[in-house]
Amino acid sequence: LGTQQWIECILGSTGASPMLIMAMITGVMAVRRFFVGPIVHKFNPSGVLLFSAIVTTLGIYSMSMATGNMVYVSALLFAVGVTYFWPTMIGFVAENVPKSGALGMSMLGGAGMFAVSIWNPVIGGWIDSARERALAVNANPEVAKLAAGQATLANLTVFSFVLIFAFTALVIYMRKIMDNNQKVHNR
Repeated sequence: LGTQQWIECILGSTGASPMLIMAMITGVMAVRRFFVGPIVHKFNPSGVLLFSAIVTTLGIYSMSMATGNMVYVSALLFAVGVTYFWPTMIGFVAENVPKSGALGMSMLGGAGMFAVSIWNPVIGGWIDSARERALAVNANPEVAKLAAGQATLANLTVFSFVLIFAFTALVIYMRKIMDNNQKVHNR
């Protein structure tokens, strides 16, 4: 969400249309979410979350270096990655913490929105400080805007790496639970 809310500031000077990128990302997410069921059932929710984190990281990283038409390719990669985060996390809570019910899913949604409210000023600060550093080196405002956007995306890549580690731990934890459940059922 942070990347999408700041898309004009971050990608405005890349040579690609930020609004077209936003429409493309949203369109890919809408279409691909119709097909989430079979994918989650085939790979399990924690595996889908890990895959999403990896692909999202690759998309953000490639956007941090791309200009021109390659921004569209990077945005497509990002869109494929972020598509399944939300529905899979909600489904994971519903499936693995069923007693939480609607309250558990609402709390997950609230935590996500709270995180966005915390990260938005941080992302804005990254953009401002990167633009100031770029202007100190180069007087061209468009080059500074591009450098600020790319530096901000590089910073967001670090957060995506944290998600990769978190979802890897989740996959390992869920495998242990499944192995323990199979041992109990085999007795």
